[in-house]
Amino acid sequence: MTAAPKKTEEDGASPQTRIVVGLDTSIVARDALALAARLAASVDARLKGVFVEDENLIHLADLPFAREISFSGEIRELDPERILRAMKAQAESARRLLARIASEAHIDWSFDVRRGRPLAALAEHAMEDDTLVIRSPGAVSREIGRTVRVATREAHADVLLVARGAGMKSALVAPAPSLRGSMQPIVTGRPVAAADDGSSPGEMCSAFAESLAARIGAPFMRLDARG
Repeated sequence: MTAAPKKTEEDGASPQTRIVVGLDTSIVARDALALAARLAASVDARLKGVFVEDENLIHLADLPFAREISFSGEIRELDPERILRAMKAQAESARRLLARIASEAHIDWSFDVRRGRPLAALAEHAMEDDTLVIRSPGAVSREIGRTVRVATREAHADVLLVARGAGMKSALVAPAPSLRGSMQPIVTGRPVAAADDGSSPGEMCSAFAESLAARIGAPFMRLDARG
């Protein structure tokens, strides 16, 4: 017996828990997408990819003094129309990558394009029952702290911060449709950590993180953040 084809959001599939991840064409974004797909498969959730057209870059292209330097060293004016065309091409590449990875993982998926500030746009449109997967910009604690603040300031969803390279530690392995209840480790040896400040939201965050760690077969670390 073959599994029925998965529906995209545009096909009218019924609502379900979503794993939301920001998309672009970088290697780091692919890491986060690969991990998000594993997570969606392990909890039987829909994978939603969002490509954000960076409004700051679009506004910059409108400035008369804005210039860009090509790989060949040529200096030229920024062309707003060319920037938009490039963004649309990147969005289509990201959509194809999402479709391929979701198909390999046997999960439902959807894709959306929004315009705004990348992290803020993701957070604003994440719903309470969603899990927002965000890649860490680097190993510098100040950068990570800034990412967390921006992502969580307006987010109503749980936020999972992904270390660089986490999604590529092993090949993407998804449970077969008939074995959906079985769980596959996402990142062997890497713990899932949660900061608990003693508040109700902090306790809920820790409970979610502990449940996530159990589902994916990862160690769990509770960080006491109470004063």
